[in-house]
Amino acid sequence: MVDMILLDGVRYCRYSPKNEDEFERLVVENAAQIFGEEAIYLDIKKKIKTEWGQGTIPDGYLFYPEQKRFVLVEIELSTHDVFRHVSPQLGTFINAFSNYKSRKKLAQIIQTQIEDDVNLKARIEKTCMGKGIFDHLFNEIFETMEDEKNFECIVVVEEETITFKNSLWTLNPRPQLLEVAVYAREGAEMVKALRFVPQFNFVPARTELIPAKKATEAAPVVSTDGIDFPVPVYADYKGKHFEGRLFADGSVEVNGEKFNSPSGAGKAAKDGKSTNGWTFWQISNSKETIDKLYHIIKGTKKEYRSSPEDLDTIIVPAQEDGFQETFLGENCWYAIRLNERKIPNLRFIAVYRKAPVSAITHLAEIDRIEKYKDTGKFIVYFKGMAKEINHIKRVNGGFAPQCPVFTNYQRLIEAKSTSDAI
Repeated sequence: MVDMILLDGVRYCRYSPKNEDEFERLVVENAAQIFGEEAIYLDIKKKIKTEWGQGTIPDGYLFYPEQKRFVLVEIELSTHDVFRHVSPQLGTFINAFSNYKSRKKLAQIIQTQIEDDVNLKARIEKTCMGKGIFDHLFNEIFETMEDEKNFECIVVVEEETITFKNSLWTLNPRPQLLEVAVYAREGAEMVKALRFVPQFNFVPARTELIPAKKATEAAPVVSTDGIDFPVPVYADYKGKHFEGRLFADGSVEVNGEKFNSPSGAGKAAKDGKSTNGWTFWQISNSKETIDKLYHIIKGTKKEYRSSPEDLDTIIVPAQEDGFQETFLGENCWYAIRLNERKIPNLRFIAVYRKAPVSAITHLAEIDRIEKYKDTGKFIVYFKGMAKEINHIKRVNGGFAPQCPVFTNYQRLIEAKSTSDAI
């Protein structure tokens, strides 16, 4: 029988992610809802080693500063060989964390990432009680965890199976298994829904979409390329239905409140969570997203759709040290999770430098893409040095890549902000 969710008459069928990269992206983008908005999801792909030199690269970490909790997150597909791949990888990390040098290195890596984000740094410093961030992480959290042997792991899978459960029983501490089931809307597979049990109970501070006064005057109709603006649009999110209007200048009005961009309106609708508004809002009486109208509003040469042949560019997020040492210094980037079917179409790689830069700043032409050791990930080699481009900045709380994302080269170089770039 088909596993299905029926939402306001629209059917969502159980969907199997094409690869681990796709599934990880869905989890990371919705981390605040899955793990709680008190959690800081750290998408750090850095190797740490056991005392005898065996290394592993986890998918990410959760940091709850107010609770002094630190959790390893491993995101896997249930089809992976759990006994040969998942269980040994988790066991290696647990052993690596017991290594004093690895704990120290991990604290330094996290300290760097925190200090690169002004707002995050201010939040963490409130919990440090006058101590430095590294000292707080290493001595008060990591060393305490090691002494008390209370290290936590969460393994996220798209389908909980008996095999996966059995593979985790041998580990100490035993990881928690979390099922995040993925569903795709019938007739519009790109629209996904997730089913999961939220991991932590709390009352989050939300940025609600507050209804404003209705507009007193009807918006003038603007006809562009045969499209009459404003265009009626809608979005569904967490059981809520939003309706609005998309204007010819790219602004969106929802409940009488005007937003400068689709992403700004999407962020408000999603309780303050940053989003790509071009794929969040849909055209009323249609199953298509407003991405269909991007070329008209932005005055670009073509309509950009998320078809495989259009996705010729990948944007990767980077901390400043990795950007300087690897992207510029080694003319390559690793270790990246990629859909192998998309690799033949990739021609360019761009880098999004995290705070305080918060912008896409450099672009390189891809020479070749090869498998990176035995990690299941890839390394991208450049044709010469990356070139600096007009900085595409994150504005008004817009999209900030937390994992590799695909886009189109023409769209990227014409983008005015990171939200426009994807």
